[in-house]
Amino acid sequence: MQISSKLYVSEQMLKKQDKVIDKIKSGNPCLGVYIITESTNGIDVFDIYNYNLLFQRYYEVYKDLTVYGIAKDKDDAYELIKLMTEDCIKELGDVDFNKFLGMKD
Repeated sequence: MQISSKLYVSEQMLKKQDKVIDKIKSGNPCLGVYIITESTNGIDVFDIYNYNLLFQRYYEVYKDLTVYGIAKDKDDAYELIKLMTEDCIKELGDVDFNKFLGMKD
C-alpha cells in the first residue's frame, strides 16, 4: 500500500499517526484502524476498510491501493471524507478529487 502525500488523519489517530503509517507501509497489521482509499468499483470516489480485513486472501487484489485517510472507526472515516470534500471545494471550487488528491484516473 502507498500513503498519499495529502494524507488526512483523524484527530483520534494523531498520537498514533507515525506508528500506524509505518505499519501500513511495511504491511503489518494494526488494530483499531480504518483506511480511506480510492474506490475499486469505478463508480464511487472512496472506499472505507477496516485495515486488518485487507490481510484476508480475498482482499489480496487491493494491496496496491493508495491510502488517503486514516481513522479510528467508520464514523470517524465519514467525518474525514466530509473534511476532504470541504477542503477540495475550498481549494478548487468543485469536488474534483482526482486533481485535489492526485488520484489515479
